[in-house]
Amino acid sequence: MLRGRQQPLLQVQQKTSTHYTADALRAIIACSPLHDAAQNKAMAAALAPAENEAIARCAFDISSVPGLRERLDPKTATKDAIATKKRRDGRGLDGWRACHVTTNDDTTSATIGASRACARARIGAPAQDGPRLMIEVRRGSLEPDDRWCRRLTTLLEDCWAHGTALDRGILDDGLARMVEVIVVCEADDGAIEDCVVMAASAAIALLKHTPLRLHASALTCAVTEGGDVLADPSVDEANGCARVTVVVGVDIARGTDVNEPAAAAQLLKVCVSGAMPAAALDRCVALAAARATTIQWP
Repeated sequence: MLRGRQQPLLQVQQKTSTHYTADALRAIIACSPLHDAAQNKAMAAALAPAENEAIARCAFDISSVPGLRERLDPKTATKDAIATKKRRDGRGLDGWRACHVTTNDDTTSATIGASRACARARIGAPAQDGPRLMIEVRRGSLEPDDRWCRRLTTLLEDCWAHGTALDRGILDDGLARMVEVIVVCEADDGAIEDCVVMAASAAIALLKHTPLRLHASALTCAVTEGGDVLADPSVDEANGCARVTVVVGVDIARGTDVNEPAAAAQLLKVCVSGAMPAAALDRCVALAAARATTIQWP
């Protein structure tokens, strides 16, 4: 009789490779004579749904988790710098990172921190009634963005739009020549605008019979809602702030006077993104003129 009742169980066991519900398994266990009450109880307990367990709560400092504060509040780096008057890399609010402008054959590069741009300039023949200065900005290994490139191209074109910094007499002397500048942005840590301007300026200066009169030195600043100015901000420090890029011209022969940078430098371009107090904008212009005295042009 026992052998006769084992057959349905064996058939069920052969089918357990398929999916059964918990209730079905409980029914199978309950009618099985091969399991005693203790085994049935243990199996039923294993199949019972787990009750909600109370989770102990504790307080912890979110600063102990790297990057958590910045993720929750993108303005963390800026707020900390303003509160302590010191940034995470040790600079003060008015401090800027060193700019290195170098040349390699006909290619120039400008590096500020982790930001880097390279440029090449050449003399070409313009199209009929075409511009005498053509600038192209490419993003290199960065993610392509035509609007981003166009914004930087406009910044460069405006720097040399008038004869103050670029000798238009050389370009418009009847020899039908054009200056073509190609700038490649390789990395950005908040100072790519400055690198682009200074790399392009150094590339034009390398041309034979260069039309360049003034080197273009740039400084980008971040301005908070309260009017605090952070010179040469990193990407994290610029979050949630208005940005302004100030370009000043430096005489390629004489340079600027360290003692009176504002008197020697000529304002070429101010590119503002966002609202800011007039006093903060004046401060940015003064910092840009001071920064121009520290650039070592090749």
